[in-house]
Parts: sequence; C-alpha cells; structure tokens
Amino acid sequence: MADYYRAGSGLRPPAAALQSWTDGLAGNDAARLSALLTAFLASDWAALSTPLEVERPVNLLLPAGGLTVRITGALDLLLAKDLQIVDFKTEREITPAARANHALQMYLYREALARETGREPPAPVLVHVRPEGLQALPLTPDELAAQAPRLEALLGRLAAHASGAPCPPVPGPHCAWCTFAGVCAEGGQAAKGPGA
Repeated sequence: MADYYRAGSGLRPPAAALQSWTDGLAGNDAARLSALLTAFLASDWAALSTPLEVERPVNLLLPAGGLTVRITGALDLLLAKDLQIVDFKTEREITPAARANHALQMYLYREALARETGREPPAPVLVHVRPEGLQALPLTPDELAAQAPRLEALLGRLAAHASGAPCPPVPGPHCAWCTFAGVCAEGGQAAKGPGA
C-alpha cells in the first residue's frame, strides 16, 4: 500500500502492476495478497485526496530506570492535516489480544508524534484489510489510556533486566514477529502457534 500511495493516491494501477506485487509468492499467499490488494483498491482508502505522509518515521525516547529506551517505527499512513494515524492490518482476524498489542503500538506512535509536533493527534485508526473489504477500527480513549500502565510495566521489566535481574521469556502471539524467535525456545514454539 505504501508504494500505491507514493505513486499518488487515486491512481489505479494496471493489472500488470498488481501481478508484479504478487510475483515470487506461491499459491495461497499470492491469491490472498491479490484479494487484499483488490479489496484495498475498491475501498475509499485508495482514493484519499487529503495531504498524507507514507511510512513516516517516528522516534520516542523513554526513561527506564537509569536507561533511555529508544523506540522507533514508521506510521503506515499519516493524514497530515489533523495528524490522523492510520495503520493497516492484514491478519486474517484481529483478536482481542492482537488489538491490545496494536493499541500499545499506536499509543507509542501517537506519543512520539505528539512530542514531535507539540499537537495532540486524534485516536489512531486500525484499518483491517480483508478480502471482503476494509474495516476501520478506531481505537477508543479507554484502549489508549490502558496502554500507559502496560508501557510502564514493560519499561520496569527492561530496567530490571538491564540491572541483572532475571528476565524470563513471556511467550505469546507477539513472538511471531520477534527477531529472537529462532534462538528462544519458548518464543519459537509460541511463534509456531498452538499445537505446533
């Protein structure tokens, strides 16, 4: 989607361009990506006319004990006028646990953007991209407020670990995206999913 927006929203890429986006993918993966792209192109999100930024980098420095933790990321889409953060999600289902993890990510992005701009962005919007269509899932104020204590606990664990305290793994769905899953037995098993 980033390439689409960079090329200029409102442009409908030809079938050949869609095909090139799925090149190198096998069977079901290519079919799923093609269905997601088709759903995206048929949506209002593909025809935005507002000024926007794509994959805008954000940086956030947070204290954790005697440490400073740098959190970096990239906003999928930023509607520039009102600083609306939009994050596209392509998982088959957004479970409550996944939504909570996405809420923490969006909380951090929103905090980084607020510090950088000196303005309070509105609540971020998750856009669930599914073959049957796109669904906007705005985060609620309660969901965002619940992230401050979660973040504080994570930073506390990080500071304790840096001080030499044991830091046992906390396996879960997030392990599927962790770069350490290959060397972490618990995380590797969690990344494979239940019953694997």
